[in-house]
Amino acid sequence: IADQYTDDDHGIALMEDGLCVFAVSSKEGILHCAIEKAEQAGAISFSKPISCHLYPIRVSKVKKTGFGVMNYDEWDICKAALVRGKLLDLKLYEFLRSAIVRAYGEEFYAELCAAAGQQT
Repeated sequence: IADQYTDDDHGIALMEDGLCVFAVSSKEGILHCAIEKAEQAGAISFSKPISCHLYPIRVSKVKKTGFGVMNYDEWDICKAALVRGKLLDLKLYEFLRSAIVRAYGEEFYAELCAAAGQQT
């Protein structure tokens, strides 16, 4: 089902208000991914698209070189997560470890941590 909603630029299609078509809100008002929730519950056997797993990192290709570039997509909806990350002293790449490893592998993640002066 999720494949029907993907696009080449951003992964999953967005509604008019900018939210993902698979965003669901908890009782507390926290947005969650319906695909991820269904996978965790065992209702589906596939994971959400990697572009979603990596969010708020957006990956784009440099036409001249073909290399991928990772950029932080700053959006108001993520402000609470940024505050929590600061409180926990958790860097974005640390928070997204499983997504980065899924997309690029353990070796890439180790090199990323080394470049940031961290250990894996």
